[in-house]
Amino acid sequence: MVGEWVQEAQLVTLVTIYSPCDVHNKRILWDIVKQLRQSMDGGLWCILGDFNSIRSSDERFTNVQRMIEDSCIREFNEWIDEFEVMEVPWLGRKFTWYRPNGASRSRLDRFLVSHKWLVRWPSSIQATLARNFSDHCPIVLRSKVIDWGPKPFRVMDC
Repeated sequence: MVGEWVQEAQLVTLVTIYSPCDVHNKRILWDIVKQLRQSMDGGLWCILGDFNSIRSSDERFTNVQRMIEDSCIREFNEWIDEFEVMEVPWLGRKFTWYRPNGASRSRLDRFLVSHKWLVRWPSSIQATLARNFSDHCPIVLRSKVIDWGPKPFRVMDC
């Protein structure tokens, strides 16, 4: 979704991701998103959603001994670096996806933003909310600094 932040005439691009689980199709998706970015100049970028990827081994917990593929983690981090986006600071629960029995959990959902986004909203944070009916926890992107425009001037004639 591309739109204009009217107050500042600033172009804003939001890309929602629901990534496939297999590495081959992830690569295809990542390339499509990169091509989209290259076709659009400037503006603030935010890429959000379920990436079905982790950035480090501590973003996954399982009681079944399974080898985490370092190449997948490395490729995801390389794509983030090439795309020139950053992950904003995280608050709340460490994991965003839980197996129904609680035996496994991972941090698959996240917000990635451009440097210009962080310049505009430097106090941006992402927070994990409580899980409800889904096996994923909702996440929210917030900024503590909100410019509501000029404050109204009021005089009390007493």
